[in-house]
Amino acid sequence: MGYAIAAIIIIALIAACIRAAKAQAAKEREHRAVLFWEARQFMDDVKERRALPVVTTGINLKDGENAFYSRRSALYETRAVRVDESVRRQRWTRIGAGTLALVQKKTNFFWISVKSTVPMLKIICVLTNLYSCAV
Repeated sequence: MGYAIAAIIIIALIAACIRAAKAQAAKEREHRAVLFWEARQFMDDVKERRALPVVTTGINLKDGENAFYSRRSALYETRAVRVDESVRRQRWTRIGAGTLALVQKKTNFFWISVKSTVPMLKIICVLTNLYSCAV
């Protein structure tokens, strides 16, 4: 009798976990579908206007400059870290937090009274996912 009750409880817990996982997967599919729809709408708008939409930003821009992207962000750079006497490894180190702004021909990163500018031609790659963008 005791084993039967334990088996029923275990089966009920497994069923609840499966239901929760299916519900989470459905939410993620719906979220992904919304993101793809928004991306398609954005691309259609860019194609129609033949220009990127301009966004407002809290940073000072030169006359005639427009920002196309502006978000709070953290700035990381690679630094050599000594593992032992003869081996060094590159490790990502956070060096600041502020605003990442994409401005016409350059990418600006602004944080507490420090400004870092990277010309577009020096950007090697941009890695994105649902939650971040690495330049």
